This record gives sequence, C-alpha cells and structure tokens, in this order.
Amino acid sequence: MPESSVELTPAIFSLCHSDFSTAELGDLIPSRDQLRVVLERACSQGHLHAVAIIRTCHRLEIIHRTADAAGADLFLTDALRELVPPDRHPLLTRARAHRGPAAITRLLRIAAGLESAVLGEVEVLGQLRRTLDDAQRSGLADRWLIALLQRALRFGRRVREQTGIARGQTSVASAGLRLAEEAGGGLAGARALLVGSGSTAALIADHLRDAGLASLTLASRPSTHATRLAADLQLPFHPLSDLALHLADCDLAIFATAAPQPLLNAAMLAHRTAPLVILDLSLPPNVDPGVATLPQITLIGLDQIEAHAAESRSGREREIAAAEALLTTEANATAAWLATIPAQELIADVRRRFGQIRAVHLERHSSDATRPELDQFGESLLRALLHDITGQLRAINLETAEGQQQFVLLKQLFPSNAGR
Repeated sequence: MPESSVELTPAIFSLCHSDFSTAELGDLIPSRDQLRVVLERACSQGHLHAVAIIRTCHRLEIIHRTADAAGADLFLTDALRELVPPDRHPLLTRARAHRGPAAITRLLRIAAGLESAVLGEVEVLGQLRRTLDDAQRSGLADRWLIALLQRALRFGRRVREQTGIARGQTSVASAGLRLAEEAGGGLAGARALLVGSGSTAALIADHLRDAGLASLTLASRPSTHATRLAADLQLPFHPLSDLALHLADCDLAIFATAAPQPLLNAAMLAHRTAPLVILDLSLPPNVDPGVATLPQITLIGLDQIEAHAAESRSGREREIAAAEALLTTEANATAAWLATIPAQELIADVRRRFGQIRAVHLERHSSDATRPELDQFGESLLRALLHDITGQLRAINLETAEGQQQFVLLKQLFPSNAGR
C-alpha cells in the first residue's frame, strides 16, 4: 500500500438498483475476476489507497480510501467502460459517487438495509461479512478500511436488534419464495429443483427446509463446493447437463447461479404441458425472458420481487426513523474515529521507529546477563519519552487549518521510515 496521508478520505463508487433496472445492472456489473484486475491496477497506479467491494445482483459498491476522490471516480468510470458493451456506456453517467461523510452514511445505510430492494433485509449482513472476508484476504484493503467495514457490520446487527426494521421475512430470497408460493398455490407437496451452489442457493435451501416439499433436488456445475453443499443439505445432486431432464420432473425451479449466459430458454420447455413456476434470483438472469411467453409457465424475476417488496414495506416504514436516528449517531462517531486515523498512523510509526532504535542499542550495549534488566529499563524509558509526543498527536484537531499545520510539522519531525 502507498503511505497514507492526512488527505486520504473514504469514498464509495456506486451502481445500485435505485438508479438502474435489473437488466441494466446485469450489463454493467463485471465479474469478480474482472473487478479484481481493475482494482489491482487502480491501487498500483495510486488512484486508490485501499479498496473493497460489495457485489450482488442489486448493487456494486466500490468502497475505498483515496487522496483524489474525483480522479478515482474518473478512473473507475473509464475502467468500467472498457468492460461493458459500447451501447451501455451512457448508463455509467448515472453512477453515484459518495465522498467523506456521505460515504460513511452510505455504507451504514447499506448495512442497516435502508438501501436494499427489500427494506431491512438480513441478507446484506452476509454480503458485508463476505466483503470483509474478501478484503482481509485480497491485500487491497488497509487496516483502517477493514476496521470501517467491521464497524458497519456491527452497526447493521445493532440496528436490527434495536428497531423493527427487519421484522418478518425480509430478504430477496424469502420475498421471491413467497411469490412462488402464491403462484403455485403453496409449496407443500411440490417437487422443487434448485439450480446453483452458492450462498444464495444455500439460503434458499434453508428457507425450503420446513416448507413440506415432496422433494428438493440440487443441480449445478460439478465442483467440490457443489458436492459439499449437496452433502451438507442431504440433497440429490445432478450436473447442469441434465437440467432439461430434471425440469420435466418438477413443479418449481429456482435459479441462483452466477452464469454469464441464460441456462434455460423457451426451446427447452416447448413441449411442457404441466404448470411450472420458475424463480430466477440471478444477475444476469439465468432464464431467458422468452420463457415467460410459454403457456403453463410462470416466471418470477428480480424485477417482480422488487415491485412486491415495494408494496409490502409499509409495515416497516415506521421503523425507518428509529433506524436513521441510530445511523446519525453512528455516522458522527465513525467520522470522529476516521479523523483520528492520520494521528494514529503517525503514533504507530513513531513507536515503531523508536522501538527499532532501542532494539539496536540494546543488542549493541548489553550482554546475556544484563539484557533482561536493560530491556525492561529501555521499555520504561521509551514509554516515558513517547508519552508527551503521543498526547500532542491525539490532541490535534485535523478539522482545522491550525491542526493540519501542526500535523505536517510533526510529520516533518518524525518522517516515515516506510520502505527503509
């Protein structure tokens, strides 16, 4: 990571369901591998200092710290243009950029489910958890961005504990299943086929556990993960190559994969005579829209789920004010914490440098017999010497011009030895 500085600010580059249709998001959101390449390039070229992403069927949120928010937004927009069809380029003008306090508020609103297609949904907490895990593994996020994600995750849990924002079944998966249940006249006794082996498929299987199905079969591309999921859920497993065969034996088919192209088209169901409810939770869609024109077929996609969620959110609308009150308090606390980061980084660097000097001289001027006592003395002396310095650093108010001047002066007195 480049050395951080007082100018670094949190920012979020956002493509969200509130600004784009499901089909538009399907065209605009790259794969995780494509995003990884883009973000590695952004960090190596200095556009971003640290970065993490939330990528779902409803949103792409690129959360980062940067010294040049406007330049970072321009880089990300240009990078996405390279990955999407030319006729979709104009859509990128609707991308939103959130910077500083607005970025903090945006992340907390996402965590609270206030920016979700289904108000208060609980799935977003799992998405944030995966974002945090990916950030810790990727090497592209610094400890401050990781700590910011951890704060957001804790807030998301707290707002659901202290308000009724998540009352009832509030997730895209559960909303989709309710629509499927209504369309099929109930789930009890249904023969269901679940296509996919990721986290959404696992969540669907969990929802269906007590639905009274006659049978539930899992279909996916063969993989260790798919085999393990089938074993954990004790479900029969079939490869996608047998999809048409097993569709003939089901009343409900649920698609939840990351396949870039449709897995099911109208030709595969042309001779279907029995009713079939299809729930497509994928982005891009796993089911070609032409399937919906077939008799006996009911196709439920993300657009229908969003419309249904908008109608059913009234029961939780009154909880928004309570959630937003908690959010305001947390946003202020998070902003105050972020303002201390430059000072904390300098304190850590000063402690590290003085500790290195102490270690060198301890090795040079002590023997095996005297080292323990001198080591203890050196540690006590180091704490005493650094006490006033760290106290001054913590007292600096970086929101003022005077505080920033003081900080720059201290940075000059104690320049970073990163890379030395």
